[in-house]
Amino acid sequence: VRSCAPPPPHPPTMGTKRAALAILALLCATAAVTLAQGDDAPDYDDEYADPAGEEGDYGEPGGGDEDGELSPMPAGPEIVVDLTGADADTFDTEYLKAHPMVMLELYAPWCGHCKSFAPHYETAARALVDTFPNVTLAKVDATVNEAMGTKFNVEGYPTIKWIEYVEGGSPKVSDFRASPDADVIVDFVKKHAGLAVTVLPVDAAEVLVALATARASGPAVVVAFIPDVESAAFNLYLQAARQVMGVQWMYTADPGVLAVAAAAAALGEGAASAAFSAVTGAGAGAGPVIAVLRGESAAAPTAVLFAGALDNDTQPLVDFVKIERLPTVIDFSDDNIEMIFDSAIKHQVLFFGTPEQQTAAAAFYAEVATQYRGEYLFVSVTVDGSENAMGVAEYFGLVPESSQKEEEEEEDVEGEAVAKASKVPADFKPAVFIFYAPDEVDPEEATEEEEESDAEAAEAAAPKEKETARKWRLEGEFTGAALGTFLEAHKAGTLTPHFKSEAPPTPEEQTGPVTVVVGSTFDTIVMDPTKDVLLEVYAPWCQHCKMLEPIYEKLARRFIAVDSVVIAKMDGTKNEHPQLADVAGFPAIFLFPAGKDKTKVPHDDSEERTLLGFTRWLKANAKVPYKLKKKTAAKKEELGASPDAKEEL
Repeated sequence: VRSCAPPPPHPPTMGTKRAALAILALLCATAAVTLAQGDDAPDYDDEYADPAGEEGDYGEPGGGDEDGELSPMPAGPEIVVDLTGADADTFDTEYLKAHPMVMLELYAPWCGHCKSFAPHYETAARALVDTFPNVTLAKVDATVNEAMGTKFNVEGYPTIKWIEYVEGGSPKVSDFRASPDADVIVDFVKKHAGLAVTVLPVDAAEVLVALATARASGPAVVVAFIPDVESAAFNLYLQAARQVMGVQWMYTADPGVLAVAAAAAALGEGAASAAFSAVTGAGAGAGPVIAVLRGESAAAPTAVLFAGALDNDTQPLVDFVKIERLPTVIDFSDDNIEMIFDSAIKHQVLFFGTPEQQTAAAAFYAEVATQYRGEYLFVSVTVDGSENAMGVAEYFGLVPESSQKEEEEEEDVEGEAVAKASKVPADFKPAVFIFYAPDEVDPEEATEEEEESDAEAAEAAAPKEKETARKWRLEGEFTGAALGTFLEAHKAGTLTPHFKSEAPPTPEEQTGPVTVVVGSTFDTIVMDPTKDVLLEVYAPWCQHCKMLEPIYEKLARRFIAVDSVVIAKMDGTKNEHPQLADVAGFPAIFLFPAGKDKTKVPHDDSEERTLLGFTRWLKANAKVPYKLKKKTAAKKEELGASPDAKEEL
């Protein structure tokens, strides 16, 4: 694959509902990258894949701490088992029988994200070795043990699997779909290797202590009253608990215990506690009664009751917990990335502002967020010069790329703060976007109706256009009233999606033979029905794009006298257009043939990316006939052909 995958947006998440801010389905490609020099390890890491197969999020490359450095490996011998030789070859038949529960990382030695993940994985292994001796944390080089990679459907690195031995049957395999943090890994293992839920004590005083401890350990606590632990409802509750990391799940079969929880001072006073108590009393006879205890502070959590039913599906409860564990407004930070990305809410409202601007708007932003809670996920991005914030702001076109360049390390905290602040433009203005991150559809999960008409079958077989991420920007002054009007217009479907664009180049800036296209000039130049337009979508950091540049400029000079052909390029990191929503790597090269429909034609990867190859491909696909001048033998050699070769162009 001769393309550079866009850099991943944050420390890699192995399939966090991605890996969608639910916020950004950016362009994180899952294609493996092979450089021109051969099939050996790439000399730069531009590959990132999410085992969930979802698109991605926003921001800058991750793989380390905020300063970009890798976390150090814990001192001492490694606990994580590196599977090689016979252990890898007999994994299903022998190894699993001796090690019945295995978390397995399939990695590549050159993968930067695998290197970043290693210290977190090792830290988790050491935390679990004594309390869960029946669990093995292991890793295997999938570039060497290709059979293992094939068996576990590895499409990118690292891929993490949870595997349980089944006597007389096939192993039970599931994906690790959570943030690659040591604490989250430990939480995951505890929930899968032990009991995923905690039993509330019977003593009233101990109930209060247990709830307070659980509430202090995370953003929310799930509490359930389920009278029968042998029931299908309890089994579904247990399954749901294993799907949501970072939240403690508790239960009781004693209605008296639930009454104590509802009345506890630790749950806060007023309407929230009263509502919880009322439903608790009403449901104590039959159950189940499930609530998420959350709040803007540990001292005053809010009780939110699950109104769904635990029948045959855990997804309604899982989605409920993922939504209700969130505060009304959530700060975009390393600690909150997992909750944001893994939210079940598909539309996010992002408010970008400096620390001072955030303070000024906090009250009315929270008021509107409360009104639309559950419909939109409200996120505050404090533009303070930190790597995460500036990466997100750059993706939305709010700061220039130059403001994100890494500064030299400062020796003191004050110096570091000054360095961060210097990255924020002095004239930065508050900005608000709505962002929509669509679900990815797994074709293997598509269902077939047993009885459908021929027309329905034909419709089902017809290719459907892939849904892509979209964003809308609030124009004008940012006030509570303006934000409410903006959201109502979005709900009514009257807003126009926002696409970022650089300023069009002036005639003086339009140098060289290649026509420069930006988002705002795309329709005028590329969609011109009288022209056959070859467009390269590139990234300034892409090595393949840099290698292609001299060839592409020669091609433009080759066609400079052909009025019907335009050789153009566009910086895909700074410009967007609906026609390019499916770009998954750089360079992406398309021909937009002349004509009314202007249906784009992706460049044929079987055709050489040489002057001769591009020329031949254009001749075969252009709609407007043209003739190129005859070339001398020297020019033929420049094309890569021998002087005696006939040129049929």
